[in-house]
Amino acid sequence: MASSETNFHTFVRNLDALISDCDRRRETTDLNEIHVFIERIFAITTKASRLESACRLMPIDDEFRGAISEVARELRVLLKKWNEKRKHALPKPKRVETFSPAEDVKGDGPGRPRKNIPIEDVLHDILDLDYSITDIGRKYHVDRSTIYRRLKEVGINIQQERYSEISQQEIEDIVREAQLCHGFKEMGQKVFYGYLRSIGIRVRRRDVRQACQNADPLGTALRHPMFRTRILSHTCYDAYYAQHVWHLDAVEKLQMFAFYSNSIVDGYSTKVMNVNIVGSKRQCHVFKTFYQAYNLYGIPDMVRIDKGYENMDVKVFIDAYHQREAGIQGQSIRNVRVEKWHQYEERYCLYTYKNLFKDLEREGYLDRSNEAHLMILHYIFLPRINNKMELTVQSWNSRHSSSLNHHSPDRVWEDSANSLANAERRASKEIPPPKQAQKYNEQIDMTDFNSTYGHLTDQQLRDPRVAVMPEDLRDFLDEHIREDNGRDNDLGKGDYMRALELTAQWIQSREGNNAV
Repeated sequence: MASSETNFHTFVRNLDALISDCDRRRETTDLNEIHVFIERIFAITTKASRLESACRLMPIDDEFRGAISEVARELRVLLKKWNEKRKHALPKPKRVETFSPAEDVKGDGPGRPRKNIPIEDVLHDILDLDYSITDIGRKYHVDRSTIYRRLKEVGINIQQERYSEISQQEIEDIVREAQLCHGFKEMGQKVFYGYLRSIGIRVRRRDVRQACQNADPLGTALRHPMFRTRILSHTCYDAYYAQHVWHLDAVEKLQMFAFYSNSIVDGYSTKVMNVNIVGSKRQCHVFKTFYQAYNLYGIPDMVRIDKGYENMDVKVFIDAYHQREAGIQGQSIRNVRVEKWHQYEERYCLYTYKNLFKDLEREGYLDRSNEAHLMILHYIFLPRINNKMELTVQSWNSRHSSSLNHHSPDRVWEDSANSLANAERRASKEIPPPKQAQKYNEQIDMTDFNSTYGHLTDQQLRDPRVAVMPEDLRDFLDEHIREDNGRDNDLGKGDYMRALELTAQWIQSREGNNAV
């Protein structure tokens, strides 16, 4: 008992000394001193947590138990504050994007040389990336009046070109069509603004806000912050430039129906580089998702993946390319960027079809243990889900995000990729990858996807729960089912039920022919 009392008094003295020292040195920026304080706070916080746990089991006064809990809580807050101080004290490389100034064009007459400003690039920045004239002037190191003058010389009125000629009623009709035909029932104003820009319609934000309120007043009211059940907080994350690190991960929310979503997100800009909805969890499907993004945007410095076997080919590729450990394997919870994208794709795409498939099960039209049902399900819905996912990706990349200084991921990625800091890195896109991995004995031809996986059969690529569709049946269904790219009002439910009937007819006709 005396020993416990002595330990408690020692704990109190150490706590008083720690609080006094923290208050005295709260303005310090010395990284080594901050580390010392963090170690001291962590040690005494651990003791306070143990004391708090012991007090819950001991028959002591409630007031004393509450005081101990309050001390432990305040120590955890103090530890968090000093960890934040450590994060701000760490040296960081510059992330300011700088661009090469416009080239001079020497003329025959007197005066300063004329600046060569590419009008096509200016229009792309304004119309596709939502640049302002001031931003473009900074990009080319000229005054904004020079940009206006160049546009006027070629007969372009930027005030008229910036926004599409579309009425308020037409915007509301597009909102209703997206909700009815594409299942975007929970789409808010910011997301819908990105969706419109992704399909080439440029409108003012106030017009989008008014269209959402008129087309879906109840949904707009329910998306108010006061109705939110929870607000997620994400771990602090930092990447230094575009293509610094890609995050690759899969979503298995539809795995009970043998659908898997493989996604790649750029860590710096949060731009979704590629997404594929596939019918099995195989290495070739994951690598194909990465390989397509690599051909479009070049090679990243690193790729963060989890420890699943399906990601090994990506790790082999990136390690061989850089001749170092460029494939970072760890827990999925560390994939902060791609996990945030997963919430978006689940909400606006995958859950729509998950609810539809469960409705089909309740109505008796779908049995997930039936290979033929899953075969028809994949035939009808795999292209539809991919089409809708493409729209979802475009809306994500075109929307304005507060965490990106109210710019879109497309703009942030392009600014960083085209800046002077990445001028040398752009050349790496043209370097062919090696044909042999550094740490592996087998020869792997990584220059062509088909040469690596072309020998695989449909039986090896499919999920074992899904039957392989005969070519005759596929041709029969193609002939009788209208292809509308998923723009029907029931999200493909009618086509699925029609395909079930046609498959039964095809089987009966085959059995009749065999009997004859």
